[in-house]
Amino acid sequence: MSLISQTDKFKVRDTLWAEGGAVNADSMDAAQQALYLYQRQLLISFSKEHGRGGFVYEINLVLPSEAIVSGTGKRLVDLLGLKNIPAAELSELASLL
Repeated sequence: MSLISQTDKFKVRDTLWAEGGAVNADSMDAAQQALYLYQRQLLISFSKEHGRGGFVYEINLVLPSEAIVSGTGKRLVDLLGLKNIPAAELSELASLL
């Protein structure tokens, strides 16, 4: 949630993974964790290009560039101090997603 609340500071993936393409295990794990946050409605998907939201119901639909933190997610980011996570750690996570 920290990364998604600050995506303007990091390079995040803006295209879907190629169907049938190889994805490394660490990237798959990070996407699975993001999917969990979507399922809990802490993250939501919104395409600025298309001007609408979308459903993220499987790992290959996790697209960091279209993720935004929900209202409840924002409160958790603030309460837990997630914006204090070092940029180096968030950059590493961004490279995986």
